[in-house]
Amino acid sequence: MRFLAAFLLIATPALAAEHFDFGAPAAASAATRTVRVEIQGQRFVPSAVTVRAGETVRFDVVNTSDTQHEFVLGTAAQQKAHQAEMMQMAGAGSMDMDDDPNAVTIPPHAEKTLTWHFTRPATLEYACDIPGHYEAGMHGALTVSSR
Repeated sequence: MRFLAAFLLIATPALAAEHFDFGAPAAASAATRTVRVEIQGQRFVPSAVTVRAGETVRFDVVNTSDTQHEFVLGTAAQQKAHQAEMMQMAGAGSMDMDDDPNAVTIPPHAEKTLTWHFTRPATLEYACDIPGHYEAGMHGALTVSSR
């Protein structure tokens, strides 16, 4: 496990710049489980997911809508901070979050994958923080239970 963590930090220096106390990005090949999340209009299906601490989950996010969306993992406080960042980015004309290790931007009628290793129990959300989307209901509950 230490080797994998060290490898991820060396192989992907951009990922090392941001720390998440609930886990870290992982290679898709390390996933022990796959969860399909579908974007239908302004909502995620399923609206709630439970994973276990120690589990590496590959989220296959499918956008069936005609609008660009994002899929962001984080605490409620992190989502709120990201919403403020997205509001500033919207004013600058760019809202692509693929450089963030805990987020992917999904164009209309496309699919993206985000793989995450969860390290501890936590109450999280997955959300679309594009201005107005979270408020329209684009968020789901992500519970990380103990092993």
